[in-house]
Amino acid sequence: MQHNLRGAGRPPLRAARTGLRWVVLVEPCDPSPGGIRFAVHGDALRVLSFSVAEASASRLAAIAEDLALHDWLITVMLEVTRKAAIGVLPREEVIARLLPAIDYLLHLWLPRMADDELARALWTVLESRVGFSRQWDLLVHRVRDQLSAGTVAAFSSFSSAIRQ
Repeated sequence: MQHNLRGAGRPPLRAARTGLRWVVLVEPCDPSPGGIRFAVHGDALRVLSFSVAEASASRLAAIAEDLALHDWLITVMLEVTRKAAIGVLPREEVIARLLPAIDYLLHLWLPRMADDELARALWTVLESRVGFSRQWDLLVHRVRDQLSAGTVAAFSSFSSAIRQ
């Protein structure tokens, strides 16, 4: 979130910007994308390159935007889980630090590939090489595991207090 939409105070989630540079070589070739390369350069720059037989500029831009969004989501989730200091801080504080991710990020993972054959082919290759969805699922499970452990701990404390 670039701006605090709730007025005064801290924004609920602060996230660094990332940028995706993309290059597409349009040449007679196999209809599915070829020569796909995705690289991360530092904390903020990603580079995507591939070749296609044909595609409109707006279609290619939409595919690149979707990839950039999902890469950013993973980047932000990695940062949120790192800052939560899982295993270092008390569980209540860890959960408090994870709440913005739960409220604002977890529901956003939905690559737009169902209606576009080129996007589907590109995502298939990227999933096999980079594993975006595997990374996302791992992070989501980590967050939910912390919530589950916190719930069990809170319930145990509550049960103990009732028995006494």
